[in-house]
Amino acid sequence: MHANLLLYGDVMKNLSSLLLLLLLPLCLHGQNTEKYMFRHLDVKEGLSNSQVNQIFKDSRGYMWFATAYGLNRYDGYSFRILENIPGDTTSLPDNFVRSIQELSDGNLLILSGDGYSLYDVKKDRFRKLFPYLKERGILASVSCVYVDSLKHLWCYAPHTGCFQYQPDSGKLIAYPRELIADTLASASMISMSQAPEGVIMLYSNGRITCLDGSKSALVYLEDYLLKNYSLSSSKMSVYVDREGVYWIYTKEGSGLWTYDPTGSSGAIPIQHLRRLTGFQATL
Repeated sequence: MHANLLLYGDVMKNLSSLLLLLLLPLCLHGQNTEKYMFRHLDVKEGLSNSQVNQIFKDSRGYMWFATAYGLNRYDGYSFRILENIPGDTTSLPDNFVRSIQELSDGNLLILSGDGYSLYDVKKDRFRKLFPYLKERGILASVSCVYVDSLKHLWCYAPHTGCFQYQPDSGKLIAYPRELIADTLASASMISMSQAPEGVIMLYSNGRITCLDGSKSALVYLEDYLLKNYSLSSSKMSVYVDREGVYWIYTKEGSGLWTYDPTGSSGAIPIQHLRRLTGFQATL
């Protein structure tokens, strides 16, 4: 859990290098699956930039690194760097890569400084997200996109609501603003995450909502952060750990909170981010 928190976002922004411990099962070479090989990966091994915003493993086994300069793919032996090529509309739109997700067809949803784009892994080229959404009936301008555990695509459109596209059936469900509690003009949805109860939606003012896509219903609304903290940030993220506890993190240094939806204590402020120490990866 702590490793995921550290690797997500800009926590590692000022580190001069990245020391990553990758567990590569030796069964790939016909060895005992209980033995592992450890490798340290940084710019000396081919990583394009030491600021890693996210690490993602796709369905084919590749490791993808969203860095401050380029999208990196690691195959267990070497890096391949994808970057913006001026004048080439099929290249990475912007070199500052924020996040990586995988769609049901195996293609990657990339968020960079230029917004969302799609990477076609077979054709080895990028394209804008809007034409892809338009083909599936989503005509509104979206600002937050999320792929859940069922590979359903969730798209939030400010002042419109949220859309859920189910690729297995081709079904598109529209959730109006009122249903997802998108009622405050000064706030917008900025982050989504998977939870046992449904899809968690975090707003820029601290409001948290949970939507059960299978029932098309709002499970609950939590305004603890909204009522107790003066939050107004487009740089917050929510992560749900394996115990179902939410971790809300503001990249601007406002704080770090945990929230247990099954408890009664509400959001628990931890410490100011600049005071956090001692986080270690647990293998």
